[in-house]
Amino acid sequence: MKATKATIACCLMVLVACDDGFYTPPVQARTDAGEEGARGEDGAEGAKGDLGAAGPAGPQGPPGPPGPPGPAGPAGTGSSPNVETSGSRLKARYTTTTITGSDGSKQTTRNFAGWFDSQRNEPCSVGVAADGKRRCLPSAISMGGFFADAACTTPLAQTFRAVTNPACGGASANAPKYASKASFDPNGCAVTQLMTLGAKHGGQVYQGSPAFCSPANTGDLYDFYLVGAEVPASSFVEVTMTTTTQ
Repeated sequence: MKATKATIACCLMVLVACDDGFYTPPVQARTDAGEEGARGEDGAEGAKGDLGAAGPAGPQGPPGPPGPPGPAGPAGTGSSPNVETSGSRLKARYTTTTITGSDGSKQTTRNFAGWFDSQRNEPCSVGVAADGKRRCLPSAISMGGFFADAACTTPLAQTFRAVTNPACGGASANAPKYASKASFDPNGCAVTQLMTLGAKHGGQVYQGSPAFCSPANTGDLYDFYLVGAEVPASSFVEVTMTTTTQ
């Protein structure tokens, strides 16, 4: 009995020592989520990283449409390789050719077409006259060994009939005015002797020399003219020629 009482008393003491006078309910785990909090401020930007290696080039795209033409440039100041200056008598002539396409394209070219003797009213080109000087001489037809008589003493000058035949692209304006005879000066240099043309010869034509003269078979290809007096070389403009090599 004493042991039992002692045991009970001991238990009571333990209970009294463990009790602090407050009741503490048991803690239960929370099952519902709370409201989301406000977003915090962004952190500072980090340092830039190194550039990566360049990738391979892509394929070339198709060409674009051509752009509009640009404005015309200023006029050039350089000189042409050929420069002509008209004088008091010899005038420079030019030929202008224009080619026009059906699509509106156009090309115009201007070329030097020779000299024109305004005093003699005829075109001319540089040659060596009978006096051995360079002069501006008109065009002429040649004397090729044909004659108007059976003795071969009356020379004729000849030209192709097509020169004045409109059916062949010729024109009456192309009718010759002079005959030319090649000869040599005392120094052995070739010169050109010019004579006026007379009437057209319509009879038999002969060829050869006074010792051996015979009728010529010329067909219908040529026109023949009688030869007149020689034209003085001094009547043509004298020219000088200078050649420079660079």
